[in-house]
Amino acid sequence: MNTIKRNYLKNLLYGVSVGDALGVPVEFENREYLTENPVTKMTLGGVHDQGIGVWSDDSSLTFCLAESIIEGYDIHNLANKFIKWKNEGYWTATGEVFDIGNTTRQSIMNLSKGVQPTLAGGLDEIDNGNGSLMRILPLVILLKDLPIKKRFDLVKEVSSITHAHNRSIIACFYYLEFALQLMEGKDKFDIYENLKKSVSEFLISNEIYSNELIHFDRLLNGNIYELEEELIQSGGYVIQTLEASIWCLLTSDSYEEAVLKAVNLGGDTDTTGAVTGGLAGLMYGFKSMPKLWVASIRKINEINKLIHSYHQQVNSLLGKMTVYYKITTRDFIEENGDFIDGSAVIFDSLPHKLDAVLHLTNEDGVNSISLNFNYPNYPNEGFVSCELESEITCSNETFNFLFDFNEFIFINENEALLKGTLAVNLFDSEEVDNFKYELLIQQDNCQEIILNSTIIPFCHFEEEELEE
Repeated sequence: MNTIKRNYLKNLLYGVSVGDALGVPVEFENREYLTENPVTKMTLGGVHDQGIGVWSDDSSLTFCLAESIIEGYDIHNLANKFIKWKNEGYWTATGEVFDIGNTTRQSIMNLSKGVQPTLAGGLDEIDNGNGSLMRILPLVILLKDLPIKKRFDLVKEVSSITHAHNRSIIACFYYLEFALQLMEGKDKFDIYENLKKSVSEFLISNEIYSNELIHFDRLLNGNIYELEEELIQSGGYVIQTLEASIWCLLTSDSYEEAVLKAVNLGGDTDTTGAVTGGLAGLMYGFKSMPKLWVASIRKINEINKLIHSYHQQVNSLLGKMTVYYKITTRDFIEENGDFIDGSAVIFDSLPHKLDAVLHLTNEDGVNSISLNFNYPNYPNEGFVSCELESEITCSNETFNFLFDFNEFIFINENEALLKGTLAVNLFDSEEVDNFKYELLIQQDNCQEIILNSTIIPFCHFEEEELEE
C-alpha cells in the first residue's frame, strides 16, 4: 500500500474560494433571516449583485499570496500584487473589486505611496478587522519546516502588510498553527488542545504579546465547541471570525456542513465562509467538496494553472476530446386555453469533438489533471432553460467546467484513451449539466509519460491510501 500525498495547495485554495463564493450573495444578512432562509447551495445576487460562483477580496488576496509563494516569496512582490488587485482587478473573479475593507484600502494606498510593506498596515486597535486572517492560509506551505519563532515572524510580516496590530498577527498565527497540524493529519480536537499549550506558552514567553492573551481566552482556556450558536459572533472583527471558524470546524463533520454552518451565522458571511472553508478544505480534502459548488467557481482554469505551477507540471499531451451531450426541450400542452409544461423530450446523445491539452504533474500532484481546451464550434442550440423556456447562447465566456476521469486505456505505447464525466455550468445559472467524454491522446512515448506521472481518478479512491 502507498500513502497518498495530499495536494494541500489545491485543498486550501478551493476550500477558501468555495466558502467565500457561498457567502458573497448573503453578506450582511442577519442570523435571524438566514435561520428562516438558510443557504444550502450556490446562489447569486445579494448586496453586491454578483453572479453564481463569484468570490470576493478574501479569495483574490489569497490567490495573490499563493502566487507570490510559488514565484519565490518576496514581501515587495506580494505588496505589488495587492496594489495591482486594488487598482486593476488582478486576481478578481470578474475583473472588478466590489468589496474592500477600510484598513486594507488604506494600507494599499500606503503601499502605493512607497511605504515599506511591513510598515503599511494599520496599527491601531480599531484596525483589527479580519482582512489579514482571510488571506493568510497559503503561508502554511512555507511554515511547515520552520521553528515556532520563525513561523511567528513570517506570519507577522505577511499580516502587517495590511493589519499590523498584535491581535491580528496572533489571530493569523493561531489559525496557521491549527492548519499546520491539520496537514500533519492530527485530530481536530487534539489540535485544539495542543494549541492551548503551545500558543499560550509562546505568547507568554514574548512579553510584548502576552497582554493580548485575554482576547483569545475562549480559544486558549475554554472549550469553544461546547458553546451554543447564539454565543458565537460572526462580524468583521478578527477575533469573531477566528472563533467562528474554529467553532464551525469543531462542531461539524464534513466540508459541506462546516462552510454552510459558517455562512448561515450571518454577518460577514463571505469571510467566515472563506476562513472556515480553508481549514475544512485541508481537513477533508478537495474530493469532499460538492462538485456542483466547485463547478460554479469562476476562473477554474486560472486556479488550476496556479496549483499545477506549484507542483511543477512535467508534461502536456495534445488530444482530441469527444463530448457526448443530450439536447433537451419541453413540450407545452394546451389545456383550457393555457399552455402548461408537458413531459421533457430528450434526443439521442450527440458527439462533439474538441481540441484538448492534458497537463500531467509530478508525484505531489494528487488529483492532478487539468484540461484546457478550445471549443470554437460548440453549438449555440441544444441547451434550453426550462425555467425561461428560451435558448441560452453558449460562448467562450459563459462556461465553467469540472472534470472527473474514470479510466485510462492504453491502446499502444503511443496512444491512450481517457474516459470520464464533464460538468458544465453556465455562468449566473444554478443549472449544472453532466456529460460523458473521451479524450484520445496520440503522442510518442505517451504510455511512458503517463505512467511516470500521478494520474488518480478522484472519484474512485480513498485519499489516505491506494493500492499499488
